[in-house]
Amino acid sequence: MSPAMQMGCARAAAPSCATHGAWSVACDNTLSRDARGFDEDSNTGAEVVFTRAACPAARGTVTLYAPAPLARTAVRVDDRTLVLPDGAWVYAGDGASLTTDRPAAVAAFVDALRHGVALHVGADAGPVPLDGMVAALSGIDDRQGRAGGRTALVQRGPRRASAVPAAPAPAVLPAAPTVTLSRVEQHRLMARARRTQARFIRAQHCAPPGDRMRRFLKNGVHGLDDRNALVIMGCEMGPYQGSSLLFVASRTPDGPVQPARLPVPVLDPGDSGDQGPVLTNPDLDPATGTLDTVQMGRALNDCGMQAAWRWDHTHFMLARMTLQRPCGGSAPRGDWPVLYRSVM
Repeated sequence: MSPAMQMGCARAAAPSCATHGAWSVACDNTLSRDARGFDEDSNTGAEVVFTRAACPAARGTVTLYAPAPLARTAVRVDDRTLVLPDGAWVYAGDGASLTTDRPAAVAAFVDALRHGVALHVGADAGPVPLDGMVAALSGIDDRQGRAGGRTALVQRGPRRASAVPAAPAPAVLPAAPTVTLSRVEQHRLMARARRTQARFIRAQHCAPPGDRMRRFLKNGVHGLDDRNALVIMGCEMGPYQGSSLLFVASRTPDGPVQPARLPVPVLDPGDSGDQGPVLTNPDLDPATGTLDTVQMGRALNDCGMQAAWRWDHTHFMLARMTLQRPCGGSAPRGDWPVLYRSVM
């Protein structure tokens, strides 16, 4: 029985992501939602991000991001100045973002934008196209069961907040510290992986770079438990990130070596639901046994994927995943929508 079922909580939701015009919306396994809009064709464009947890009483939060400090009085919808009340909207420390979670302020902001063409936040930032915003926010209302209720972002109605379903609970994944291996065992397991998986390695077109670049690749052998080890084999180095092959090897003499299976949500038809065994910039924290990967969509780090897994003595369990497919916007780099979360 899964930890979430043991706690008597609702069944986890299937993560999803969708695109509506210039807006993308993501839903994680707890039904928390993230909708954001920006112009992909602009490297200096502003960005608007809506986030909301699935709890009946959870407030929606909206944040305006700009590539430079923005002025509250410079925010416009098309040719109309948008009033952002000083007591409701809060500047971040660098002055390049404004945030509110006040229900009245969020509702007024949505109403001001829903029939507009573009949101402008000043002369130094490109506008945020508003095509797709209503569809994205309606998706939040529908998925969280808020449509027709008082807490809806777009589809407001008379239903009480208490009618909103409870949020599914995330799984609990305890720490799984790695086991220290001798250098002899590390070398033996790496050599066995290279020997027994030679055909698979060639099929992945794995061509480690020369000595100068090889040092940037992740290599190593880590004990997962008394019976298994993780072999990380540096494979290829690109302009700003490298990839490695991962194998789970039995620590018994001449035991099997298999490509690592790393589960991820199935988001599109044809997805395998398996991220492994090729990971970009993999890293294993020995204190917690958390295996991480960060894959940047481009060098600006304004799109990409981050994921983490933990070993449960049989296989890897997904612990966290964030994903942003469109590149651009002004949100902090690497601050991508969450698709999966757990209690770690």
